[in-house]
Amino acid sequence: MLQGTFALFHRALCVDFRLTRTHLLRFLFAVLILFCLIVAHSSSRFMGAAGLALFSNIIYLNFVFILMAGLSFFASAITEEKEEQTIGLLLMAGVNPISLLLGKSLPRLVSALILLSIQFPFTLLAITLGESLSHR
Repeated sequence: MLQGTFALFHRALCVDFRLTRTHLLRFLFAVLILFCLIVAHSSSRFMGAAGLALFSNIIYLNFVFILMAGLSFFASAITEEKEEQTIGLLLMAGVNPISLLLGKSLPRLVSALILLSIQFPFTLLAITLGESLSHR
């Protein structure tokens, strides 16, 4: 069971990382976080707690991107195998349906975790900005 899961995981991970769509999505996410940083910086002149504004914008951005990733990444796991007409071959080769789901969904989960790891330095920056402004 694990051998089939790891084979599907490796194949799907290689295919997902070769797509320009995933790289463009990560780049768009980083650009939008930088835009949120610029907005927080410009709004700090008029109101305090720039870190809080940046952190709340990052949280909203996470919500939107996780919602979009849930609709686009995870919904197409089995559909791709049906379109390529390889689902029958996988089942005949002895791959369990659970192994098929895990092997196709885990690479998308890894992609989502990489997408969320982009925001980690900016979240630390937001916490630091919130702390530095609250002590003034």
